[in-house]
Amino acid sequence: SLVGFCAELHDRATRFRNLSNRVAYPQRDVAAEHAALCEAALARRAAAAAALLEQHYRRTAGFLGGGLEGQ
Repeated sequence: SLVGFCAELHDRATRFRNLSNRVAYPQRDVAAEHAALCEAALARRAAAAAALLEQHYRRTAGFLGGGLEGQ
């Protein structure tokens, strides 16, 4: 069902976030990354917001990939 699928996506996103937070902190200022992304989006600077979001995802994936090797 769609509700089940959404619940599965939520569970996976929560796991991803929890793992990435454990590995990334204190090496990153994720709050500053989020603030910069929010500022760009609210200022309607779509290209800047998209670039910041991509950079944020890539950094997170890089940290998560390194953190999962020992799991």
